[in-house]
Amino acid sequence: NCDWSSDVCSSDLGSTSFIGGGMQNSTQGVNTTISGGYANRAVKDNAVVGGGNTNTAQGLSSSILGGANNTANGDLSFIGGGRNNSISGESALIIGGQTNTVLALQSIIVGGNFGYISQNSPRSFIGGGDSNTITHSTTLTSNNSNILGGNKNTITSSNFASVTGGRGND
Repeated sequence: NCDWSSDVCSSDLGSTSFIGGGMQNSTQGVNTTISGGYANRAVKDNAVVGGGNTNTAQGLSSSILGGANNTANGDLSFIGGGRNNSISGESALIIGGQTNTVLALQSIIVGGNFGYISQNSPRSFIGGGDSNTITHSTTLTSNNSNILGGNKNTITSSNFASVTGGRGND
C-alpha cells in the first residue's frame, strides 16, 4: 500500500523481512532487514542495511551499516560505511572510505580512497591511503598480499608481497 509518488513509504517484499523506517527502502529476500535511511535495498536472504542512502546489500547474508551508494554483492560480505564502495568477493570486507573496490575472496580494505583488490588476489589487505592496488596478470595471482597505506602503491602478480607505505611503490 505504498504511494510512491508521495516519496514517503518503503516496500517490504521479502518473507519475514523488516523495514524500521525511512523512505523508499526495499527488501526482497527472506529474513532481510533495513533499519532506516533512504532508498536502501536488501536483496538476497539474510541481507542487512543499517541506514544511509542508496546502499544495496545484494549478496547472501551481506551487510552494510551505513554510508551512501555502497554495494555488497559478495555473499557474506560487509561494508561498514563510507561512500561508493563495492564488494563482489565472498567473505570480503570494506570498513569505510570512498570508492574502494574488493573483487577477491576474503580480502579487506580498511579505509582510504580508490583502493582496489582484483578478483585473483584472494586474502589480500589494503590498510588505507589513496589509489593503492593489488592486482594480477592474466596467468599469475597476488594471493595473501598487503599494502598498509601510502599513495599509488601497486602489487601485481606477487604472492605474499607487502608494501608498508610510501608513494609509487610496485
